Amino acid sequence: MEYIALEKNYRFENNDEMLLLEKNIRENAKRPINPSIKKDSNVNFKLYKNQIEEAFGIVKKIRELQSKNINCKIAILVKQRGPNVNLILEALKYKDIKFFFGLFTDEDQRYIRFHETCLNKFYSIFIEKNRNLSKKNIEFYLNEIKKEYNDVSDAMNNSLFKLLHSFLEKIVNEFKGLQNSDKYRIIMDTFMNKSLRQNLDILDDNVIVTTVHGAKGLEWDYVILPDMEKNQFPNYHGLCNRNNCIFGDYCIFSVNETNEVEFLEELSVFYVAVTRAKKEVFFTASQRSFVSEDFQPETNISCLLRLPGINIKQTNETVSV
Repeated sequence: MEYIALEKNYRFENNDEMLLLEKNIRENAKRPINPSIKKDSNVNFKLYKNQIEEAFGIVKKIRELQSKNINCKIAILVKQRGPNVNLILEALKYKDIKFFFGLFTDEDQRYIRFHETCLNKFYSIFIEKNRNLSKKNIEFYLNEIKKEYNDVSDAMNNSLFKLLHSFLEKIVNEFKGLQNSDKYRIIMDTFMNKSLRQNLDILDDNVIVTTVHGAKGLEWDYVILPDMEKNQFPNYHGLCNRNNCIFGDYCIFSVNETNEVEFLEELSVFYVAVTRAKKEVFFTASQRSFVSEDFQPETNISCLLRLPGINIKQTNETVSV
């Protein structure tokens, strides 16, 4: 076999800052112990006093972006659910920022069961009775799905229904030339593979909150990465529990042969998160992590923002709540 290296990244062809950031992260992956960095990437980073101020700082950034373009697409990507993320959700609601709740994963049992319900209902309503994918039949199908969840109305179920509706609209509108059998196959494959989540970017919502894992393969104009702190991104079970971290005013992860595999796994997640942005990515962190009202320990800026080739243009910001 012949190795062929692609030299040009067309995805960020006209975006020098994103192109440089993406390149420098890849250089860290190529040579983790001693990456070859020619020029640092200056990233947009804001540090807040606590998680509450960080949450309202994110709201402020969203409003700034929307004031320039009301239709721009913004994703808030988090490593995992937790108290910090809940504060962001509460701030969005408090400031009346409409958003799509996408904090579910492939392993979430409710997410899995929803696909199973959709598949079974689709088979009985469309396949067995050979019905066309008309708007009337789709509406009937959606109502039958909702009957299965009459007793449950929460953010996750509401999001799954909306995702299902958008997906079916996409099939009807974008695949008009296909035979019904081909459309059926696409729909059933989606349900069987539990991949409704891969349609997050077709939603009409301008703000989406989801996990980095859930954002794989998708893109938005702007991405906000909050909680860029020790034990958050990377999390404790990723890198932060390892003895070779050097703690001072900030975290530095020392890569060596014994921890290189774990480092590359976390770097891969970081790379996915950063490269979901078409135009720009914004990083935020706070000086104290929110565990509970009574316990908010001091923390450090994530070692991922201290990687060779990444220069954070740190701005300490105070936000009125």
